[in-house]
Amino acid sequence: MVAPPFGRFGGKTRLKKRLVDMFPKGYEDMTYVEPFVGAGSVFYYKNPSKKEVINDLNSYVIRMHRGLKKYDGDKISKDFNASKGMSQEEYNKLRDMKPPQDPYKNFIRELLLLKTGFFAKTEGQSYDAGKGDRLYMNLDGKYTERLKDTTILNEDFKKVINKYDSPTTFFYLDPPYEESEGLYKDDVLPIKDVYDILKNIKGKFMLSYNNSKEAKKLFERFHIRYLNTTYTDPFRGGSNRKVKEMIITNY
Repeated sequence: MVAPPFGRFGGKTRLKKRLVDMFPKGYEDMTYVEPFVGAGSVFYYKNPSKKEVINDLNSYVIRMHRGLKKYDGDKISKDFNASKGMSQEEYNKLRDMKPPQDPYKNFIRELLLLKTGFFAKTEGQSYDAGKGDRLYMNLDGKYTERLKDTTILNEDFKKVINKYDSPTTFFYLDPPYEESEGLYKDDVLPIKDVYDILKNIKGKFMLSYNNSKEAKKLFERFHIRYLNTTYTDPFRGGSNRKVKEMIITNY
């Protein structure tokens, strides 16, 4: 159990324990697949499974997980911690520079952008806004160890589900929600597309979604439960907003 390495809008940090408590019994002995892993709040919190696959269509996010798996955690921490919080001008300069040819140096650059970007949006505003506070991470190999046997993919979620679907697979899905335009790089995904791929799968699934009338109608033959939580809303200056989360399962 480790904390997610970076934040992400819509992440499940506040819900992760309640969600994992709702996983099917014995999920550790199944193939675990997350087609929309994002920052991985649920993945890094849960117990390791027999076989694990994480995926995201956002190549930037996947480069971060792959880098954490590949590179030495102590070295990442040392190089990251040598930096300070950036002004908006410094952030823009780092963002717009020609990426270093060395993969590791570019990984550190992108990690800095992700960790200091407002709501982890690397194309946006510097979260530190010139405070100059020294940045800090302590990875000490824990992500390398956690990810060592994990398959990390950058593919369409349908392809991943079709490839790994079996009676011994458990899918946890946290796709972009309704009205999430502008919050993710690939943010427009009709819930009907998710329903069409899940309705007849062989494995077990859990789907997190906003309290959507369309989703409720589509998934009416499945089990639907609700969890109350709060999200930090970028459209309201970072204030908290109470929401009702819909949790849909086929078990």
